[in-house]
Amino acid sequence: MGATNKYYLKVQEQEVNDLPNYLKERLAFIDDNTYADNELFKATYSKYVKAKKELEIVKYNIRHNIKP
Repeated sequence: MGATNKYYLKVQEQEVNDLPNYLKERLAFIDDNTYADNELFKATYSKYVKAKKELEIVKYNIRHNIKP
């Protein structure tokens, strides 16, 4: 058997009621607000975003042979 693909859907809470029952039974809920008030998370996430952007720039420069 091949690998099973997983897909993540982002829906509003009220939209869950419109989903068919066979899908509702298999849902795993992730609350986006879990980390909203955590200062450590905010600081770390900010660093992550900056590092990710810098990495994308470095990769672009490498692909296009651009010297720093």
